[in-house]
Amino acid sequence: PKEEEPLCKAEIENNNKSETTSPSSLEKSSLPKSDPMTMVLARVRYLLNNPDILPPYNVFHSNSECLAVWCKTGRWSTIQASIFLHSTAAGNLKSAISISAMAATTNVTTTTPMWGPLGWAGLSSTTTVGVLSLHPWLIPALAGYGIVTVGVPMMILSKAKKQWEDTTKNLTDGFWEWADHDVYVEAIHSWSKIS
Repeated sequence: PKEEEPLCKAEIENNNKSETTSPSSLEKSSLPKSDPMTMVLARVRYLLNNPDILPPYNVFHSNSECLAVWCKTGRWSTIQASIFLHSTAAGNLKSAISISAMAATTNVTTTTPMWGPLGWAGLSSTTTVGVLSLHPWLIPALAGYGIVTVGVPMMILSKAKKQWEDTTKNLTDGFWEWADHDVYVEAIHSWSKIS
């Protein structure tokens, strides 16, 4: 058997670029990078000196992860709540589709009076019909179920994002009013990529 030649560094990098990117690497690349340690510590000192500026605890709007993310990046948000609400909406959508498909394809056998003179005589027949044609009130009920179970988590997420933006602005404005000139110098140095 012929041995394969080892790949050079450039070939390895090209092979790695051509492979499918994993979801975890996509998540990591879209996450904000941490600010320099000086700014992170300055934000922590700011919060320790001004605890009343923090919003009250809320599992979706204001939790310990929001605090840590703001100190590290300057953005008030929580990935945990965002993922939870997205996955809840997606799961509920799947459930609503499954229930609707089941209701649309389920048939029931029902007894119906015969038509015409035979029906007048009291004769009946059995027939198989779809459950939605027998119970048409299920159609708006299923639609309402889908709207509520998918819409509510998305509305909560939308409200949370608005709250995150407002809190980010309030904390950031207060932080820059409070910050020393050393923090400004570090921010300019870091964000302008001056070596």
